[in-house]
Amino acid sequence: MRSLTTRAVLTLAALTLAVACGSDGITDTGEEALGVGGGLSKGGGTADTTGSTPTTPTNPTPSDSTPSTLPEKVQASGRVIGVTVAIGEKDSLRFEPVAGASVTVHRNVLVDGKAQQVLVTTLTTKSDGSWSLADLAGGHYILTATPPAGSPYKQNWTYLPATTAVAKADVYLWK
Repeated sequence: MRSLTTRAVLTLAALTLAVACGSDGITDTGEEALGVGGGLSKGGGTADTTGSTPTTPTNPTPSDSTPSTLPEKVQASGRVIGVTVAIGEKDSLRFEPVAGASVTVHRNVLVDGKAQQVLVTTLTTKSDGSWSLADLAGGHYILTATPPAGSPYKQNWTYLPATTAVAKADVYLWK
């Protein structure tokens, strides 16, 4: 009897989890899913022209899980910062801006219940390592920073929650 009760509870828990996690459709559609609409920075960002074409989700039916609390447009900015470990010194970390780094912006979306990252744009950092993106659609993004050729730093990424009118995120590159 105890085995039957345990099995019933586990089955009910699994069924509840499956229903709660189930999703069909996508959470973002069209240009808003791509984060476009005048979204290039006035501060020196450039569009990606290297042949990387943003992909539009195949099923444009939004799911009921689309948060209505996301802002329509977000002013996003940040910096790409190089980090050096100085062994044996009192202050062992050194930080410097990485000028000319490439920053790709991907929006996280769900397509048929599966996570995908859709390319929004590619920017280049200014001499102070800064980047900015005006009129980004509210949502969740991954930023990948690639240092310029000849740089001692390695590529890295960070998460950008564009869930308020102003969003900031720095990407730290390590040697």
